[in-house]
Amino acid sequence: MQFQDILNWLSSLSIQYGYFGIFGVSLLGAASVFFPVPDSAIIFALAGSGLFNPLLITVAATIGGTVGEFSGYLLGFSGRKTIKKRYGKNINFFDQLFKKYGSLAISFLP
Repeated sequence: MQFQDILNWLSSLSIQYGYFGIFGVSLLGAASVFFPVPDSAIIFALAGSGLFNPLLITVAATIGGTVGEFSGYLLGFSGRKTIKKRYGKNINFFDQLFKKYGSLAISFLP
């Protein structure tokens, strides 16, 4: 599937379902961890198209983004407990590394 196909599908989803579709696209964009979703481009394009009220687009996209980011946080928080059982030694090493070197360690790790 090409990037343009994904962009067209998300745009048509937003137009078809209106503000709920905008909410969904924003939620999907914020919750996706492994692949990028061009939710900002779609929201900007819809805001400039005149099809929807820009204020309501902002509200729908903000709520969708917040719910999406929160779901990613919960997934990461619960995943940390699960992974810590298996890779606890490595996690403790990185915790100590980040506490000692902070953002410098993040900049140089792959």
